Amino acid sequence: LTVFREKAKAKPQVSGEEPLAYRLRSSRSSHLAHEAVLAKALCKNESPVVIVRSSEWSHLPFKTWPVGEWGEIRIQSTGRIQFHIPTVGKFCTVPSLKLYHAFKDQKIKLGSHCGLWANLTYRKPSKHGFFLSLDTEAETAGAPGSPLSVQCHDVNRNSLILSWITPSDNGGSPVIGYYIERCEAGTDEWVLCNDKLVKACRSPVLGLTEGKTYQFRVKAVNRAGISNPSKASDPVTMIDPNDSKRVLNIPYDDGFRTITVSKDELEPKIKVPLPPTNVHASEIREEYAVLSWDEPDPRGKEPLSYYVEKSIAGSDSWQMANLDTPVNSTTFTVFDLDKEKTYCFRVRSVNKYGVSEPSLPSEPISSGEKIVPLPPPSQVLTFRDTNTSVFLKWSKPKEGQEPLGYYIYCREVGTDEWQTVNNKPVTCNEFTVPGLKTGKEYVFCVKCVNEAGVGDSSPESDAIIVRQAISCPSAPRAFALLSCGKDNMTIAWKPPKRKGGTTILGYFLDQHDVSQIEWHEINIKPIAQRVYTVTSLDEGHFYEFRGYAMNVAGVGKVSEPSDIFKCEEWTMPEPGPPYDVRCTEVRDTSLMLHWEPPVYTGAGPVTGYYVDACEEGSDTWEQLNKQPISSTHMKLSDLETGKCYIFRVRALNKAGVGPPSLPSDPVVVRTKPGTKEIEVGVDEEGFIYMAFEAPEMVDTSEFIWSKDYEGPPNPDRVEVVNKDDKSKLILKYATERDLGTYSVEVTDTDEDISLHSSSSDSNNLSHLLLFLSVIDLISGWNIDVLEKGEVRLWLEVEKLSPEAELHLIFNGKELSSTPTHKINFDKAKGLVELIIQDFSEDDKGTYTAKLKDGKAENQFTLALVGDDFDKLKAEADAKKREWKRKHGPHFIEQLQWKVTEDCEVLLTCKVNSTIPDTERQKENKQMWVKRKAKNRRLDHLSQLNFHPHNPSLPIILCLVLSASPLKVQPTVEGIKIYSEVKYYTDAMKATWDHKYRVEAGDRLKTGTTMEQVWLHILDPKESDKGKYTLELFDGEKSRKLSTDLSGKGKQQSNSRAKVVRGLPDVATIMENKTLCLTCIISGDPYPEITWYKNEQVITFKDRYKMEVKGTVITITIENVSSEDSGKFSIFVKNKWGSETGKVTVSVYKHGEEPKELRDEQALI
Repeated sequence: LTVFREKAKAKPQVSGEEPLAYRLRSSRSSHLAHEAVLAKALCKNESPVVIVRSSEWSHLPFKTWPVGEWGEIRIQSTGRIQFHIPTVGKFCTVPSLKLYHAFKDQKIKLGSHCGLWANLTYRKPSKHGFFLSLDTEAETAGAPGSPLSVQCHDVNRNSLILSWITPSDNGGSPVIGYYIERCEAGTDEWVLCNDKLVKACRSPVLGLTEGKTYQFRVKAVNRAGISNPSKASDPVTMIDPNDSKRVLNIPYDDGFRTITVSKDELEPKIKVPLPPTNVHASEIREEYAVLSWDEPDPRGKEPLSYYVEKSIAGSDSWQMANLDTPVNSTTFTVFDLDKEKTYCFRVRSVNKYGVSEPSLPSEPISSGEKIVPLPPPSQVLTFRDTNTSVFLKWSKPKEGQEPLGYYIYCREVGTDEWQTVNNKPVTCNEFTVPGLKTGKEYVFCVKCVNEAGVGDSSPESDAIIVRQAISCPSAPRAFALLSCGKDNMTIAWKPPKRKGGTTILGYFLDQHDVSQIEWHEINIKPIAQRVYTVTSLDEGHFYEFRGYAMNVAGVGKVSEPSDIFKCEEWTMPEPGPPYDVRCTEVRDTSLMLHWEPPVYTGAGPVTGYYVDACEEGSDTWEQLNKQPISSTHMKLSDLETGKCYIFRVRALNKAGVGPPSLPSDPVVVRTKPGTKEIEVGVDEEGFIYMAFEAPEMVDTSEFIWSKDYEGPPNPDRVEVVNKDDKSKLILKYATERDLGTYSVEVTDTDEDISLHSSSSDSNNLSHLLLFLSVIDLISGWNIDVLEKGEVRLWLEVEKLSPEAELHLIFNGKELSSTPTHKINFDKAKGLVELIIQDFSEDDKGTYTAKLKDGKAENQFTLALVGDDFDKLKAEADAKKREWKRKHGPHFIEQLQWKVTEDCEVLLTCKVNSTIPDTERQKENKQMWVKRKAKNRRLDHLSQLNFHPHNPSLPIILCLVLSASPLKVQPTVEGIKIYSEVKYYTDAMKATWDHKYRVEAGDRLKTGTTMEQVWLHILDPKESDKGKYTLELFDGEKSRKLSTDLSGKGKQQSNSRAKVVRGLPDVATIMENKTLCLTCIISGDPYPEITWYKNEQVITFKDRYKMEVKGTVITITIENVSSEDSGKFSIFVKNKWGSETGKVTVSVYKHGEEPKELRDEQALI
């Protein structure tokens, strides 16, 4: 039990306040993820509240349910909740805990019971979201719902006008009237204001006392009974509205202070008052008319009251209308006017000195027309919106028939019950109906609301299926480089998260050379797949890519640019990255991971994959599988519920493990509410079937069945029947061949839905086993290594009969028992055993034991390949050597090598007895030293292999150790950095680093000679300063030599030709103006100067002029025109180097906006 106050947990006892009282009585099942708390409010003017929190209501962060009186709440296993109201003496049931989104002050019906509503109100002072109030069920069955929005108007000393809105639910019969009740502030007593039913939703309330504060509420009445009262109005205090007019505020002290003066003090001394003025009818209804007038001016200091007189229009006969009782305010309500007559009214002022002359008569006044319900809208149109909502639009009434709002009703096709959509009328002629069931079909109708009540229903709308409206898809994402050639790149990307409710028809791609400004389109026709090879690229250039997705609604938004990729041919022996890593079948502790194999396979085919996982927000990756798996999918189990993970995959070949894939999208390990599982059963004809109902679909969705995640099952063995949102896969001939894991996915759904696709594994198997006789497995393949290094493979099944048969298959061929491969088959114990004497490479492969005992069959397979085989062989060899060591001469220390300070290679070993023979052999360009210890019983061999291309060759280490520290040598072209070695070979793999890996280019040259490794920097610049590192590989690790070039070649660098400053990136100018471009250059000797326009040398004549003042260079273009737009550059050069300064000139016409300004505003 948890008690919440606002959004924080509250202690049961709060110091200085009344203790929180709460009771919870629940019979719900444990699987319901709801939490309900009944708490007593601490504020005096608030009712006790029920706070209900649920994981389904993440969009409503905080809920309160005022229930009037203190009571109890029950949550049943069906999900229904009940409130117990002591004053009513019964439980009121809410059929569903599901809440829907709504607007401010929007009421949403929670269930089908009459009078049961949830009023959704957003309180601005709160920071915690939505507040819900609940009206309980009416005491009388069939009574209407509670009226809404009780408001006070025209408040006077002793009267006011009260208005409200009729309830949307009339309980099954029309509302015939209303009762009004009032309550004085500080009391709990509600007093009836009218003995006679009020017909309309607006009525005067008389007989109130000046200075007192009241609240009002209204009850609706129909033939069945009286509704529960409405929510009370806001408190209102009875005051004279003219009091504020008789106060004068006089500012002084520059407005910082105010003197308040009562106009009563300024009134002249008047005995008999003057008559009132402006007598008129401020409100006319069928049942009453409200008269209003202005106080006499001057009023006098004495308090005033008034007599009201009436007369039939055209007559001079006047009679009192207020029955000799003076009226204390400037308004008076007249009832029971004859509908056939017209009246005039006049008013006299009264004080203690006497009665005034009558005022001027009012204009003729007659009773108002009867207000009738408005006619319904003529047409209701429905449009798809989301998976759970529908957008409605309807016609407005004719001019002059403005309603207070509209009530909307819906009905699921196939049912007869209409549900109220909104409990508070909507004021516009459109509305989005939330909380509908995906895939269900609905019809809607609308009713107008005015003071007379709820009108007739509009014609039913056309039926509409609740599905997402078709829209443009979101952008593709996560571009990855899969392979790279000299002039091409193969890229892949992930599909949009939002497909727009229909099939993705294809993709458009753009490419961008980072050395250029503009993007260029790659394809004109859409690409159907999500892998594409981009050709005609420039080797050594850097590129980035972006894409658009397209469906029938159009082309979606452009994606974010990809990472920057270098166009450089891949030559690495390891495979490239897998791609399209995605999750399906997400449950509370497990999920299914899928990926696609690498496009680039390296030096050999891919033999397996490693899967890594990382919690979101962490940088630590954990390898999940110790041994590589050969398939492109993996079931991940024992995950922590509620945690968010990301995954990546690495491919393996004989050269090693390649780079990881791009990470998958983050996924929270939790079963999504409403997730459907595959149902497995047997139909009436005896066929095994698997059925699945899609939680959400779009019009273009299809069911895709798969077996063992390897593709669709054999169509000759299955039949698929699809109807609406259901799909059934029927096994035509259920045999052992059909055993496996069956999964189904629904296409064209958004990513958050496809994550929770379903599969059937254990259920499928258990049902199939009812019809297939199989031999039960007790213990699967086990592996033991015996003392002498023999390998024992064995498994155990249930006890078999003497007629049982065993066929042991190795790599497709049946084995028979031999001295080196001994097979034991104990039928009574169900034991199958294979003992291999000399375990070697010839024993690598797949072992399958096929068992048959009468009609029962089964087979069990063991794969000894990859790391599994290597580890087993290593263990067998180790035990075999250890056994030999204990029984004869052996090496105590194996043959090993080391390099001396003189660059000599020393080979050493240690034995426990004299070794009589040493052999040196050379074969196939291999060199090895072989030490052999012999006696009459056994040989013990220690062998060390060297190869000219082996990076562990000791000679390489010797050569690397000979490298001298880096030296710096100035040259005419620039600066040379080098290291001297005794002898250089390619196996040393020399690389240079300066801030990043140095790549040879126009300014940076790298090379080697027999005795030197060098880097030549041509035309040095300021950016070339810093630390340079030469890295040499010694066969096992890298050796790094560094030098700092800061200050080196300073004289040459400072003396070369430079453009120091002055030129902007862009110069914008209006036509017919004069353009001046100025820059400052430097260099010793003084540089040669050349100006270019669009890479063409400028000839200075006519409008083009150049002025040179020392190091300041100015080019002037007179009377510029659009032809002068383009890219200008200045090139300066001397013997030490050269440099180019660039500027883009843009000329625009008078009155136009410069292109740069338009582009900037577009970006904003």
